[in-house]
Amino acid sequence: MLINASGGGGNGIDLTKSYNFHEQAEFETFADLPQAIIPPTPRPNPRRIILHNCTNSLIWLSFASPDAPIYPLEPGNAYFSDDAGGNAGGIWAIGAGLLRTTILSRDPITLPEQDMPPIPLKVRTRIPTGANKIAYFAADLIYPAIFDSNFAKLFDADSGVSGFKAFELTSFQPLTEYIFNVVIPPALALNPPIQIFIPQWDRIMAAALELHAFKPAENTLPSSFIGNVIFSGWVANTDANNQFKLKPEWGRHIGGICARNPAKSNYSDFLSFTYDSSTQTFTLLGF
Repeated sequence: MLINASGGGGNGIDLTKSYNFHEQAEFETFADLPQAIIPPTPRPNPRRIILHNCTNSLIWLSFASPDAPIYPLEPGNAYFSDDAGGNAGGIWAIGAGLLRTTILSRDPITLPEQDMPPIPLKVRTRIPTGANKIAYFAADLIYPAIFDSNFAKLFDADSGVSGFKAFELTSFQPLTEYIFNVVIPPALALNPPIQIFIPQWDRIMAAALELHAFKPAENTLPSSFIGNVIFSGWVANTDANNQFKLKPEWGRHIGGICARNPAKSNYSDFLSFTYDSSTQTFTLLGF
């Protein structure tokens, strides 16, 4: 935005303190990613800079380069500077917070585009089994007790192991390839391949409700329910290193890990597992 320079030649006013352009913006800053707040300029450009820490957290500033020594900007405080710009005139900020930036300059200046950090990967376990399974159905007066037993037969682990039958990517960077590890205990009998599915869960849930509504007797429910209603949704097999890769697009992603259950012919069954987010590792527990 152009502003009028005050004063003129010969009246004793220092023109280096007069500015033609004014820019203002707010930048969200992050704990682990240096943000370019003030750009360097290709040539000397007298300017005035004001940086105001608008949050209750400490923000650190570095000058000339993002890996230069950092200096604290306390919550609610402002940094004020008159400088000449140039190649060493950049300012970077790091620390979770919000900076309001004001620049007055002799030459036009363009504030940098804000760099957004990648969305972190977060995986949530779903469909608890064994001791983890949902227990509130039996205590809820809305549902008859048979609903709890039907839920257990349709979704619980046949072996009774305490784990989970599904996982959901609740946070991820779209179109980024993630590598997951799979641990298979030596005592676990299964027939390869180990397959990863992201099935049509709406069809699974609808089929479950239909079975409960029209076949409420527990002994009429199929024990091969999940495998029979996968329909589609295969995304990967584990490789020779017991790893699999996912490259999620936009949308919701709820997956399960399948393998052939030696106790059931012509049928792939969802396995119960635990998940370690620190190593992105699924440990298989059993069918």
